[in-house]
Amino acid sequence: MSAVELIKSCPLFIDLYDDEIEFIIGKCNVELFQKGDIIIRDGDDGNELFILLKGTADVSKRLASGEVKYITKLHEGDMFGETSLIEEPRSADVLAETSCDVLSINKEDLLKLYPKKSKIFAVIAMNMARLLAKRLKATNKKLR
Repeated sequence: MSAVELIKSCPLFIDLYDDEIEFIIGKCNVELFQKGDIIIRDGDDGNELFILLKGTADVSKRLASGEVKYITKLHEGDMFGETSLIEEPRSADVLAETSCDVLSINKEDLLKLYPKKSKIFAVIAMNMARLLAKRLKATNKKLR
C-alpha cells in the first residue's frame, strides 16, 4: 500500500477528497526512527500527530509504581499522538519496535486550515472527536 493510500485509510481523513488529502500531505514531514528509538515520550510537550507509514511501534505507560504497562501495538496506517493537538503533554511512550517511517502533521498547520480550508478543518475536527470518543469507550470497557 502506498503512503497516500495509508493516509487515506486513516480515520482522521475519512470523508475528505483526494485533492484535500494531498493538500494536507504537502504540509507534512516524514521522520525516520530506528528500532528502539523513542518516537513519543510520556510527559513531553507535543504539537503534532503521527501516522505510521512503515514498521511497528509499542505504546506503553510508566505507572507511579515504576511498572511499565503495555497499552497497544501500532501498525502501518495507525495514527497516534493526536491528543497533543487538544492538550499537552504527551500521555504515553511510543517506542519503535522496528525501523519506522512516520508522517508528522503539525498542530499549527492544521489550525491554519480553519480560515482558508474550513471544510477540511471541520471534517478533521469531527473525525478527531469520533476517534477520541471511540478510544475512550474502549478504555472504559477495558477498565470494567
